[in-house]
Amino acid sequence: MKKFLVILIFFGSSAWANSLLECLGKEELNIHQNKVVGPIYTLNRHFVNKFASFSNISIKKKYVTKICHDKDFSPSVALLKTILLEGKKIYFLSKDQFKRAEEVATIESFLNHIPHTFFSYLASLQNVAATPDCLEKNVKHLKEFIDNIFYLESEFSAREIFEKREKIQETFEDLKSLDTIWAKCKKEASAKKVKK
Repeated sequence: MKKFLVILIFFGSSAWANSLLECLGKEELNIHQNKVVGPIYTLNRHFVNKFASFSNISIKKKYVTKICHDKDFSPSVALLKTILLEGKKIYFLSKDQFKRAEEVATIESFLNHIPHTFFSYLASLQNVAATPDCLEKNVKHLKEFIDNIFYLESEFSAREIFEKREKIQETFEDLKSLDTIWAKCKKEASAKKVKK
């Protein structure tokens, strides 16, 4: 918690503040104040730590605004969605050729791990679901993504497997209705208990 507060105070008061990190910091402060644990907490901490180490790389203002004011998702989930959908184009890149090459290398390395961050988030969500196949049954393309990662990642990178934007968009469309999905799976779990 102390590390987080130092990061939040430093970036919040700095003239060259990273507005995305400020946004994630506010989200984390809210998480701590409301004693929230679970998927959002884990995802938020992951991104706070990652973006704190990217102090020289900025995300374009229009994307930061979209992420921090998303009506359907928390800033961390909105960031995950935006990165999966938009990739490299959300970042400002230096005009200096040497700096630009360094920035691209850092961004590429980060983007290569984003599909795994997505799966970690989904696994955390599944852990709090009432049935073991809750998300697979109720979120479009999820089973396909899981199968492709499991069977094809030795031949294709995770980023190549996630190239179809419309499928990612549809997956997040379903994740908007997470409360409805939880209720449906809880009802299903209760019905199974009654049958026993």
